[in-house]
Amino acid sequence: MTPSPRRAAKVDAILDAAMTEFVTQGYAATSLDRIASGAGVSKATIHSYFQYKEVLFAALVERMATEVKMAEVLVGSYPDVLSLLRAVAVAILYKDEKSLHLRDLIRLIIGESGRFPELAKIFVQRLCMPMMQTLRGAFQQVPELADLDTEILARSFLGSIIFFDLLQDTLHGQAVMPMDRDYFMNTLLETIAVWIKPS
Repeated sequence: MTPSPRRAAKVDAILDAAMTEFVTQGYAATSLDRIASGAGVSKATIHSYFQYKEVLFAALVERMATEVKMAEVLVGSYPDVLSLLRAVAVAILYKDEKSLHLRDLIRLIIGESGRFPELAKIFVQRLCMPMMQTLRGAFQQVPELADLDTEILARSFLGSIIFFDLLQDTLHGQAVMPMDRDYFMNTLLETIAVWIKPS
């Protein structure tokens, strides 16, 4: 059932306020009272939509995945595996305002994962695992990769993309060891193309 516009607006307001509080205060220090104040709703209203803070955080991760269009990427139709890989790389590496929010969320998860490992698990389950499964399925359709471990291939590709993004942006590596984003992505895809090119 599609939520009513009023209900959807309340949920969006709660998630917006939660994002602000989680990123600025940290997960542990964020209270539902502060989120309620930021969203302009009562604490009881938050409880009516989200039973507790972890459920709210999970909903925030799901919304982030949708806003950066990763869900659209994963269910899209592509003529070949390289087209899918390019779409995934673009979704991760080229950020709009919503994607920058996701980067803030990743910073939060990394910082809090020691004390709250469940937060990291939610992120992996809701965003990383679907990406991994889609890539594995795509690699399994390539005859030239039949003898290779598609799990390793998927992890290697995503690992390269995510590490580049973390190094250049989250860790401010672009100022210390700069690399052009287009050059990195295109070279990575060209390297993979060599693997899957029929001999």
